[in-house]
Amino acid sequence: MKAVDVDETVSRCGHNYITQFHDLRAGRLLHACEGVRPQKRRVFH
Repeated sequence: MKAVDVDETVSRCGHNYITQFHDLRAGRLLHACEGVRPQKRRVFH
């Protein structure tokens, strides 16, 4: 896997954030978790 996208977005009104990791070449979701803290990105380090 060489191209990974990290998207931090609001899941619904009220500031409930989710972080999503996508494989850009395969066009698929790899992982999603609640929150936007940098610790969430450790999954792919």
